[in-house]
Amino acid sequence: MYRPERWEYRLTLTDVERGLNADRTVVVGRHPSETTEHLALRVLAFCLVYEEGLSFGPGVCVGDAPDLMANDLTGHLSLWVGCGDVSADLAKKVVQHNRDAKAHIVFDGEERYAAFTEKVRHWPKLPRNWGNLTAWLPPPSVLAYLKEMETLRQRWIVTLAGGHLYLEADGVVLEGPVQSWVAPT
Repeated sequence: MYRPERWEYRLTLTDVERGLNADRTVVVGRHPSETTEHLALRVLAFCLVYEEGLSFGPGVCVGDAPDLMANDLTGHLSLWVGCGDVSADLAKKVVQHNRDAKAHIVFDGEERYAAFTEKVRHWPKLPRNWGNLTAWLPPPSVLAYLKEMETLRQRWIVTLAGGHLYLEADGVVLEGPVQSWVAPT
């Protein structure tokens, strides 16, 4: 039986457009098969789409399970977040089976983002509820730095303003544009 590593992130989040200011400490279990890049992407996704009740999913060891999720007061899924290599077919399944849920995909590179949008472009018809999906592409320079951080306790100050990400990670300031694409209906 494996024992996941316990990573702790102290986060200060500000999203100017949403009027959000929050301080959170999150503890994330890292499965032995999970890369530090994927772990950093999950925490960055937490910062990008944060809302009350958002929690980390079971991780990479459980097939199509979300990386992050939130449930409404009735227990139904209200937010589904996939990180890294999420297929268009999985995204289609998620939005079709969770009609009231918002879905987000946070990609780890331009190639996966482009492959996803290219596949969707060739669908004859967009799936029901497709407008509930948002795709994100964080700045590559930020991801490149974060994947090298191997410390189990980290402090991040994250500000989102005007489509730009400003992140201070343990005293190092990083920034860049965040691309987002809201699926057409």
